[in-house]
Amino acid sequence: ALKWAPGMTIVVGNTGVRAGTSEVNARVRMWLAEKAARRMHYFETIGALTRAAVPCLESGTWDELGRLLNLNQLALDRIGVSCPECDRLIDAALEAGAFGAKISGSGGGGIIIALASREKKQTVADAITRAGGEALMPEIGVSGAHVI
Repeated sequence: ALKWAPGMTIVVGNTGVRAGTSEVNARVRMWLAEKAARRMHYFETIGALTRAAVPCLESGTWDELGRLLNLNQLALDRIGVSCPECDRLIDAALEAGAFGAKISGSGGGGIIIALASREKKQTVADAITRAGGEALMPEIGVSGAHVI
């Protein structure tokens, strides 16, 4: 099970753009097939960034986790799964003081996640809204559904 330190705060930004996962995945497969030897390293980098994020989650090193999110987004952008609407929300979140931000899901639209301090959470949410997104501020680490 993945464990994380208390105090992690995220803001979700919904672009309102819908993209079909199968279409995005097909486009990525074609992109990769064109130059697999040169392009596979982006996926390897994403794996390495994900592994590097685990200790940050456990220790609560949010600034470093944010840096890893940003690097992950750079790789995702290079792969071609970001979109102008996601980029606009990510830029807004970062300019408002988020530690880091990236797309979530298969890309092509949908949502971004921004890691922010509790103090900057509302500022980041407001910036996402001003950039044309819908901001959501879910609680992290709350108890889920239970069968009684």
